[in-house]
Amino acid sequence: MTPSNLEEVSPALADMPAAALVIAGLLLLGALASAPRVFRLQARIAGPWGGPRPGTAPWSLRQLAALLGLLAGAALLVSGGLRLFGFGGAAQGDEPSLLLTLLATNLVLGLPAIGLVLFVRRPAGGGLARLGLGSSGGLRAALGGACAWLLLLPGILGLGILWPALLAAAGQTPQAQPFIDDFLTGSGMSLALAVFLAAIVTPLLEELLFRGFLQPLLAERLGSGAAIVITSLLFSALHGLSASGPIFGLSLVLGMTMARTGRLAGPWAIHALHNGGTLLLLLTVPEFAELLPEGGLIPFRF
Repeated sequence: MTPSNLEEVSPALADMPAAALVIAGLLLLGALASAPRVFRLQARIAGPWGGPRPGTAPWSLRQLAALLGLLAGAALLVSGGLRLFGFGGAAQGDEPSLLLTLLATNLVLGLPAIGLVLFVRRPAGGGLARLGLGSSGGLRAALGGACAWLLLLPGILGLGILWPALLAAAGQTPQAQPFIDDFLTGSGMSLALAVFLAAIVTPLLEELLFRGFLQPLLAERLGSGAAIVITSLLFSALHGLSASGPIFGLSLVLGMTMARTGRLAGPWAIHALHNGGTLLLLLTVPEFAELLPEGGLIPFRF
């Protein structure tokens, strides 16, 4: 394997030995069976949560529309800026680098996230606790999230092995994650900043938008269970078909953690550990790149 080949389809994504698929299935079943006990343990570690300010009005569809408008506007602004400087066109080799892509991604996610924070900080906005921020017990919630991630990680890995095989069986071609060669050949401050953005900042912004805002909005109308599933479907769709299966499984864990702890520190800790662990494995075992699907780390391409 050479880094330059990583944007092509990787056979390792779909051609898993039968024994590996059986083991992956057993890991997934084991995680499903243990999940109720894991989340009960997580809730005990996180402790009680006071909830948002009493009398806070529920999220409205108008606020959802405003957030989507901010997200679309940010995406148009950032992609337009990249094209203005010669990136993102159809010509070969003019795609932005890994670091520039991560910066652009966080700009797109950051504008609506800042809008949410400013809104809830208004006198009638309900306070930061409405987004799972600024409340006590964040460290305990993060610890509970870390424990849940460690205990359920075998199931997430099992789903990550099974999903490409299911796609291949359905006639779909799983794609490898682009920009991997930038991680493998990068060094110095640019690599450190890319890792920081991918492992810390992007998870925070995604969790703020999906678990801090969207999931509670849906839960107020459809109930917690449906909200977790719908949010996870949308979150996995954002990352593309090749990674949507394992991302959906991870998102269910993130959603349950938010519902159990009420604090964004819980799902953020899981998301950061997952992305950070993926990058650590990638940097120490470059062959792992063959198993990392498109969208597994970087949701957007500009």
